[in-house]
Amino acid sequence: MKQVQGSLSKKLRFVDDMDGKKAMFTRITGTALRPVVTFTPTWNKILHGDSVVMTCDVDAAVQGNVTYTWYRNNERTHTGKTFTIPSAQSRHGGNYQCSTGEENISEGITLYVTPGPVILQSPPYIYEGDDLSLRCHSGSKVYRGQVVFYKNNEIITSSTANSEILVGNHKDATVVYNCTKEVFTTDYGVHSDEINYTVQGKSWPTCY
Repeated sequence: MKQVQGSLSKKLRFVDDMDGKKAMFTRITGTALRPVVTFTPTWNKILHGDSVVMTCDVDAAVQGNVTYTWYRNNERTHTGKTFTIPSAQSRHGGNYQCSTGEENISEGITLYVTPGPVILQSPPYIYEGDDLSLRCHSGSKVYRGQVVFYKNNEIITSSTANSEILVGNHKDATVVYNCTKEVFTTDYGVHSDEINYTVQGKSWPTCY
C-alpha cells in the first residue's frame, strides 16, 4: 500500500516504541489529507477487558461513498469507519492503520493491551497548546490509599479520589511521568507504571 503525505494542522502526535513506555511528540502541520486513527476513550494503552472504539477520521473535504479498511500489523482486519473491541486481550494489540483507498492510508498507531494491574495512560494525539491528560488506570480492581503522580521522580499530586490529572505546558526536552496506586489482586500491593517523553520541535504541549 502506497502511503501519501498529509496531516492534521495544529495537531501533535506522539510516536511511541513497542513497549508503550517511551514517546516522542512530533509536530504535524499542513492539510488533513490522509485519515487519522482516533480512540474512544482517548487512550491507546489499555488493560485486558477494557473496551475501545477506533475511528477512521477523514478530512471534511472527503465526499461521496467512502470505503474504510483497517489493517493490523499490515494485515487487513476490518471494514467500516469504526472498529470496536468490546473486551480487549493481548491478541488485539498491535499497529493499526485505516485507509479510504489504496493511495490514502493513515499513519500507524499502536494499541497496547496489557494485564496491568496498573497502567499510566495518555492520549496518542493532543492539540498544540492543550494540557496533557494522564490517568493511573487499574480497571475494575479495588484500590485504596493515595494515587500519586510524579514528574522526573518528584510528586506532582497525590489524591485518594482522582486517578486522572491534567498537566500543562513545559519546556523540558525529556520528561518522565510515573504513577503509583495500591490495588487489590490476591492482596493489596502498590503498583506503578511510567512513560518517558521526548519532545521535538519548537512548539509542543508539555508539563509543569
